[in-house]
Amino acid sequence: DEVRIHRGLKTVAEVKLNAVLDTEIQNEYMREFFGQGQLFYFYKRKNLPSIQNGSPGSVSVSMEKNTYIPPIPQKELDR
Repeated sequence: DEVRIHRGLKTVAEVKLNAVLDTEIQNEYMREFFGQGQLFYFYKRKNLPSIQNGSPGSVSVSMEKNTYIPPIPQKELDR
């Protein structure tokens, strides 16, 4: 808990609900993987219905299951 307090995070006792824990984990991912492209895979794994655009002051982008899966290039299908 001491490390979490120094990082400005809530203590483990305060983070009891899964929704709160998921939010804390998402915030950590956003800080840790900023600009690396890994955050998309976190969103995909969690199947989140909307993701942040990434621009300051921007709105969220609606995501669906088929949006997370890119189409197979036609060149690959023609093989």
